[in-house]
Amino acid sequence: MFMVKSKSTNLRRNILTWILVATVALLVVHPPSSIPGGLSNNPYSALQKELDRTKESKVLLLGSWNDYYSIEYNSYWRIEMGKKFVEREYGEVLMAASFGDDFFNRYLNSRKTTHVLVPLGSAESGVVRYKFGTLGTIELKLSYPYFMKVGENIGPNPSVLFKVLNYSTEDPNLVLPTYEIFWKNVESGFFTLQERTEEIGIYRLLYSSFYENGPEVSWFFKGESDGEDSLEIGIKSLPSYLDKVMMEITLVAAYGPNAPSHTVLVKTTSNFENLNLGPNSPAVFNVDLRSGESVKIENVTPCRLPKTFEPSDLDTRQICFGISKILIRL
Repeated sequence: MFMVKSKSTNLRRNILTWILVATVALLVVHPPSSIPGGLSNNPYSALQKELDRTKESKVLLLGSWNDYYSIEYNSYWRIEMGKKFVEREYGEVLMAASFGDDFFNRYLNSRKTTHVLVPLGSAESGVVRYKFGTLGTIELKLSYPYFMKVGENIGPNPSVLFKVLNYSTEDPNLVLPTYEIFWKNVESGFFTLQERTEEIGIYRLLYSSFYENGPEVSWFFKGESDGEDSLEIGIKSLPSYLDKVMMEITLVAAYGPNAPSHTVLVKTTSNFENLNLGPNSPAVFNVDLRSGESVKIENVTPCRLPKTFEPSDLDTRQICFGISKILIRL
């Protein structure tokens, strides 16, 4: 993650051109001429002109789980310095984004962020996405009333510039709460974004990111971890950071139009509810949680072998249900 703030037209012009094509003033390691491809043809000139119209402009680089590193700055410095360097402050951005559009808009305005630069893929979809993990699902809308598209660059790393609109109540003293989702009775692949690095030749690395169950749904199988037949999801946070949150869980039946309906029991310390899941009718469960509290999901009807409703699927595990979304709201 990188933000750049400028205080004059000339300073913006000098800083922005270089920042957006992948360098940083903190490390005078590679002068502009050493960047692969050089700067002879500046594809960011249109974006630079747009930022020149804004006094005290400040840009945030923002992307989805599968295209964040298609931004030239991120791609270059991941190779040179590694992921931890590129994402040294990005965790805070994703934390704020996990609280939803309104909170994220407040967060950006409280940090005086005037624009976000987004990869073309996320811009075309209109949404910045991350599946749930140790944070809730992120689905940021790149449209009114939160953002307005003001520019686009072409080239090998196309990206789109959005102006941050002042939609939510501005709070210069906004404190960002922190939390973590914890999981029980599933392996880490159920909720973790997986990453691989492969050496291609001597000097080139090929990076890939993926979700083990795909980006849409994670499937829970009977006895997936230590023979347990239930899934538990909870929240951890310091009370001084976060009193409580609202968690919204979207549950789906086993995949496929021929899948049978399935019933689960969703329990908390103070409530329980039976939910019926159909192949085309997900169920949504809302609950307020404090730090250390959790939601437990148990199967009421039997889990089934996939081949009983999808003959081509020969997986020997009994599939129970899926989770497609976990929203966290204050």
